[in-house]
Amino acid sequence: MKPSWVPELQAPYPDLPAFEGTVLAVFAHADDELGVAAQLSVMGAQVRWILVSDNRGRFARKGNERAELRWNEVCRAAAALGLREPVPLGQPDGGLHSLDLASLLTPFLEPSVGAVVTHDVCGLYGHPDHLAVRDAMASLVRGTNIPLVSQALPAAFRRWVPLRRAARGRQRAPITHKFDMSPEMQGRKTAATLAHESQRHIFFALMQGRSPAAFYRAFPREFLTLEVIE
Repeated sequence: MKPSWVPELQAPYPDLPAFEGTVLAVFAHADDELGVAAQLSVMGAQVRWILVSDNRGRFARKGNERAELRWNEVCRAAAALGLREPVPLGQPDGGLHSLDLASLLTPFLEPSVGAVVTHDVCGLYGHPDHLAVRDAMASLVRGTNIPLVSQALPAAFRRWVPLRRAARGRQRAPITHKFDMSPEMQGRKTAATLAHESQRHIFFALMQGRSPAAFYRAFPREFLTLEVIE
């Protein structure tokens, strides 16, 4: 007998569509983008990646050193994913919720943008920076017919990723689309994950002790929410 969560993972969701124009990928931290924008790039999209935080803030004592370390990691991850280096906005890690991010990000929402990839409505696990970036981008695309694409967490995985207080009252978005990673994309994501050496302990916990390669082989399907906010 199959576990109750198997049908959700095997449901025939529509494939992630290709988008015309530029795909704008906007994320709070260096290790937040590990696949959706890269998959769209493989599908032919021109991806522009915006990195909002410089990973200082609560690491003030190690500020510049840590920011440089994380920047080097994200550049290696971008190369592994086949993406250009992100555009760094240099905002403080841990303090994005106190900024007017909508004004900061407005110039990047050019007429050529055909889709936005960013954090899901719960910020994966309720990280305040993730929520701030998500809310800013949702406000900017409202009424524009520009699709907002984010990773969706299947119910089977939610017990591994409980929500923090900042996301209480928010409902996880439903799965609307998926894409199946080819062996090549699994290799790219593995290399990109390993590029973030300073964050390996976090990935180890999220992947329930599996190596990235083993995790992506076991779970090669990415689940997504695609929405147009009226």
